[in-house]
Amino acid sequence: MPEATGSDFPVAPPVFHGGDLYDRHQSERITEADMTVSARYTDDRGGSAKAARAFGLGLLGTVALWSVPAAANDVVVADLAYSGAMGTYAIPRMELTDSSLTASEIEAAFAQGDPRVLFETLATLSATEVVIPRMSLSQDVADVTQEAVYEDIRIEDMREGRIAGFTAAGGEFSAQDGDQNVSGRFGAVEARMIDLPAILRYYTEAAGDGDNPFRTAYESFSISDLVMHDGEDVHFTIDGISGRAVAMRLLQEPLTETIAAITEMEDTEDPTPEEATRMLNFMADLMDSFRFEEMGVTGISIVDESDEDPVDMSIARIGFLGSPDGGFASFTLEDMRVAAEGAEITIASIGSEGFSFAPMTEGLRRLAEDPDADLSPDEIQRMMPVIGTVTLDNLTASIPPQPDAPAMDGAIGRLSVTADTPYQGVPTNLRVAIDNLAFDLPEGTGEEFVETARAFGYERLDLSGSFAARWNEAGQEIVLSDLSFSGEDIGAASLRGVIGGVGPQAFSGDEAARLMALMGASVKNLHLMVEDRGIAEILLTLQAAEMGVSPDEARQQMGMMSQMMLPAMLGGGPQAQGLAEAVGQFLENPGELEIAVESIDPAGIPIMELGTMSTPAALMERIEIDAQAR
Repeated sequence: MPEATGSDFPVAPPVFHGGDLYDRHQSERITEADMTVSARYTDDRGGSAKAARAFGLGLLGTVALWSVPAAANDVVVADLAYSGAMGTYAIPRMELTDSSLTASEIEAAFAQGDPRVLFETLATLSATEVVIPRMSLSQDVADVTQEAVYEDIRIEDMREGRIAGFTAAGGEFSAQDGDQNVSGRFGAVEARMIDLPAILRYYTEAAGDGDNPFRTAYESFSISDLVMHDGEDVHFTIDGISGRAVAMRLLQEPLTETIAAITEMEDTEDPTPEEATRMLNFMADLMDSFRFEEMGVTGISIVDESDEDPVDMSIARIGFLGSPDGGFASFTLEDMRVAAEGAEITIASIGSEGFSFAPMTEGLRRLAEDPDADLSPDEIQRMMPVIGTVTLDNLTASIPPQPDAPAMDGAIGRLSVTADTPYQGVPTNLRVAIDNLAFDLPEGTGEEFVETARAFGYERLDLSGSFAARWNEAGQEIVLSDLSFSGEDIGAASLRGVIGGVGPQAFSGDEAARLMALMGASVKNLHLMVEDRGIAEILLTLQAAEMGVSPDEARQQMGMMSQMMLPAMLGGGPQAQGLAEAVGQFLENPGELEIAVESIDPAGIPIMELGTMSTPAALMERIEIDAQAR
């Protein structure tokens, strides 16, 4: 049973979740015989029952009160209205079957205009059915006025504020910001297992010093057939919005009080430290007060029919999976299409994993503790969200390079970006990979790159590339594990290596400190691999034409020249000769060329010294080279 201490309301009413709540509703159907309502003390709302509750609480103090029987009533209430920090609500008619409250009790709760009284009263309400033919609401948020109307609201099996089922047939809405207006309609609204007391407490109560667990507010909800337009050219539609297991916990300050205070601060150019602290705490607290299991939006369409910039965009589905730490753990977008100005782009899917707002929330809390502190670059950097991994699959595009020019058709098989393992807010594990970037090279585009590629004999390019690097904190080094490029019928090249002398200051938010740290970096080793897949023959043919010789003669001459010139340029010696021979063999018979370079000094060669060496021979004295041609 709920407990009441003194004249306070119970701070931890019983909460039902999921199937338990449904089972309770089915096995404990509310009837006149077993209807009970928890004892709650409020301001005098009239009636001997309320007076008895007040007397009992005053007499017993901290002693818990058992729920007292209350007769069930079929009630009709008219012309209910409430206005407060969360907006203005109007209910012309409410019909209740087997209600635990009388019409006068409900009317009195609305009439007082006190959100705590109203919300606490609703939290005691039980009924087998509540029907509201029409409910309107209006809210002013900043400079935006929002209005909405819900039609044919039906609430099933409500027990002390906890609702087994909620439906609305639909409704309409509008928003006005100066001269800008948006309006629309929505279809059926459904929700299951609503913990209204928990939701109302979220608006009216503060968390306090005790435990503040998350409570499931909605087991599930859905909204269908959303249509919106700006009154001019833009039309926006959504087939459906849905969610599961939406939970919340109390804020450090009641939401209604905080919103009222923030509204008063809107016109303040220079808030006091106390106001700034309150604002920052609220932002961090609000971001961390919600959890959900899953949310999704389906059938999205945005059409701009303006003459200047017409756009037609559609998305089949957007989905989110919630994170136990707040925000979302993963994101999915499916079947996106955008058409504008003669161009069209389609994307099969975009997915995200490992995203986190936690650094931002923690940063806001730090600022709230000391709002007068300077917002340094380091602090801003530490507040950056963790990106995780974002992947795009199967993009196709048809885009004219210039107005009235032929469209270039292209595609991307996959694009993947990873940025995680942050240090002072900077991701220290990076990877970018693009697979099968393919596009046609049509005639007559006028683009220099296209014309050059066509001169090489290419009518379509298919390219791939990747970059991967991570910071090894223990070794104070950056490991470049992959920097590569490849092209179909062109070739491939990849580079690996290790950069030493990279300490924590390299990730400073201060640019000068970061540059100073990077100036102390050194190259420990590099590994280069080059593979010919057709480009060498094309280049040799073009070079042979300029030289007036056959491709075979051009290949032999270039191989001989490299074996003669490279050793001289590199100062001679066995290493220079070995490198020249490998390069010469590759030019004469293109296949694979592999070059490994290692610093003789385990600490590496400082990058600053590389730029000041007088001759390549000076570098050769400080490295070991292994070159192989296959």
